[in-house]
Amino acid sequence: MTLKRVLMALLTVGVIGWAIFGAWIWRASEVQKTTEASARREFAAVRARLGGNPWLTRGADGRFVRNAATRPATSAAPPSRLHVLVWRADPRRLTTTALPLWFLRLKDIPVRLILKRAGVDLDALDLRPRDLQRHDAGVVCDELFANGDRLLIWTE
Repeated sequence: MTLKRVLMALLTVGVIGWAIFGAWIWRASEVQKTTEASARREFAAVRARLGGNPWLTRGADGRFVRNAATRPATSAAPPSRLHVLVWRADPRRLTTTALPLWFLRLKDIPVRLILKRAGVDLDALDLRPRDLQRHDAGVVCDELFANGDRLLIWTE
């Protein structure tokens, strides 16, 4: 086999791999136009199913802090998926994202791109995959903003 054929084969496999990976990233988030009432029902359904208080809250200085009242993980099985639900009031857009936690540990930059598309900045939240695995499944953050936007993050 010549060097040219080997390089072409590697290039072809690389392009196909990146295309599959890109499609998977794009499909990790779903964005839909909806009404505020419909978005509220979606948030209420998730919160009713999960219950409990979020362990990440906004402090008086505006930064997110760990809630001291929440406990570290006590269940035998750690959470395996991160879910994000974002409501943007101005464009009336609801974004849902679900990612396996192993992917967060493995691919930091692509995960940040996926979550940016959903409107979530992990750096602003000071949130890392290891933080998510240290707690039982449940609500991580539930934030309602003054402009009507809302962010709900949870693990399952």
